[in-house]
Amino acid sequence: MADVARQILRKASVDVSQLDRIICSSDPQDAVAPNTAVMVQKLIGAKCPSFDVQMSCAGWLCGVDLASRCLSTGEERILVLASSLVGSRLTFNNRMHRAIFGDGAGGILLEPSTQGEILSIGLWSDGRYHDKIHVPYPWSKVPESIPKEYENSFFMSSNQEDFFLTMDFYIVPLCKRLWKEAGVDKDDIDCFLMHQPSMPLFEHSLVALGIPREKTINYFSKYGNLVAAEVPVYLDEAVHTGRIKPGNLIFVFTYGAGFTMGGMVLKL
Repeated sequence: MADVARQILRKASVDVSQLDRIICSSDPQDAVAPNTAVMVQKLIGAKCPSFDVQMSCAGWLCGVDLASRCLSTGEERILVLASSLVGSRLTFNNRMHRAIFGDGAGGILLEPSTQGEILSIGLWSDGRYHDKIHVPYPWSKVPESIPKEYENSFFMSSNQEDFFLTMDFYIVPLCKRLWKEAGVDKDDIDCFLMHQPSMPLFEHSLVALGIPREKTINYFSKYGNLVAAEVPVYLDEAVHTGRIKPGNLIFVFTYGAGFTMGGMVLKL
């Protein structure tokens, strides 16, 4: 995340002393304490308040949501960063689970602008599904519903209905609400950046929402599931390859453990 922060500041011609705060979402964090954001702050030489937010795959959007509120109260420059080391750092009992995750980091610098605009942003969570994806600390109380062989490792429910039905019942209404709040129709959107936790779930989201494949971005074969880092990494790739251009209307949506979800309509 520190490397990403340096790249962003260099491209934006912003000095680190101009930052008002740094918000990080890291999966997993480097340590229980201190929070990872203060280590990023130290590495780049910043002096502003720096802290972590955790919301699984929606963590980066959670940071963007918070940063946008801070900008509305007078702050001017906020770095929102995310990283995932799930693929290389966690213990996996099932190698098929390990296979879908990549490592990476991404971020964005948010500041008041007349060029781009967040038209709508929203978050959702439902703790009734807390045991469907579970990664424990050594001292964690493991839900009784989790099989014994997964008590000390990454666990993901094998019941695919848990994921597909949640998408149908909750994701579709939230997406429609965000489009309405932004004052746009689905057909107005130039590019849909939908989370790719696995290809079956990604494909299901396109069908459930009626999204044309030519309007989507698919980098799963290159990066895998990057958890909270996926959205900023994909955005960066899309901008640099010309898939997304200034003036485009973008819809971003991601979801993960908890269950948690986040979405945003963005005008570049």
